[in-house]
Amino acid sequence: MSKSIERMVIERAIELLKQGWTDGPLAIDAKGRAVSPWSEKAVAWCAWGSLQRAALEVTGKVNLRLVDKIEAGFVKNVVRVNEFEGKSAVLRVMRKRLKML
Repeated sequence: MSKSIERMVIERAIELLKQGWTDGPLAIDAKGRAVSPWSEKAVAWCAWGSLQRAALEVTGKVNLRLVDKIEAGFVKNVVRVNEFEGKSAVLRVMRKRLKML
């Protein structure tokens, strides 16, 4: 059975967050400046930015509707978790969602 797009996006978002995490901006470059989550200069992402970047990588296009759908499936709002609980909590929420798929 093939993986769902949702699963592939969340798995890729987790990989991105392991590479680099931030709070505040959607993504930052190597100098800590805010950049688009789709930028090649991005080296770290917040939860929401990682989902946006992962959706682009998985589908080949910017797909905010897909990201909204994925975010709606989480037990907790990942944006709030990102800002108030940090990277480890975001990863827990994302992994929990994968188990539910």
